[in-house]
Amino acid sequence: MRASVAVVGVGNAVATFTLRLAAVMLVTGPKPKEDMMRFRSCLTCLFSLLLFSLPKANAQDASEGRDIFIKRCLGCHAFACNREGPRLGGLFGRKAASVEDYGYYSQDLRNSGIVWTEKSLDAWFEDPAKFAPTSVMVKNGEIKDAGQRQQLIAFLKTEDPTVNLCPQE
Repeated sequence: MRASVAVVGVGNAVATFTLRLAAVMLVTGPKPKEDMMRFRSCLTCLFSLLLFSLPKANAQDASEGRDIFIKRCLGCHAFACNREGPRLGGLFGRKAASVEDYGYYSQDLRNSGIVWTEKSLDAWFEDPAKFAPTSVMVKNGEIKDAGQRQQLIAFLKTEDPTVNLCPQE
């Protein structure tokens, strides 16, 4: 989130400079070759900043999502094995209540028809009771803050192997 704000701030500065340059070009008269080169340089700088900063924003979200996962989810879930809750490895694109070797799904969740995507996970974390009123996640899975939901989802995509409380063989 913070990285996104920084990108917007830098992007606004470059955009402001580009607009000022355009205004100067109008007032002083065109010097087509020099002005066009400056204008292209500004645009290239703006797009480069945006392009290279966006992955950092996602990495920041995933890092903050890791903290949320450790505090809120790790007690019951892991990526590599079933615990009190089903394993989360391979979550995206998987149908809800479909981990074959996990048998503790509520009937509501089995019948929900949910396929886990960013959008469905966001809706699930916002209000699990809407999808599966008898699920244990109704009590433990609700996250009202949209930013925290997005951070957690970004982390879930990483399937981070360092957060692993599975028994070692």
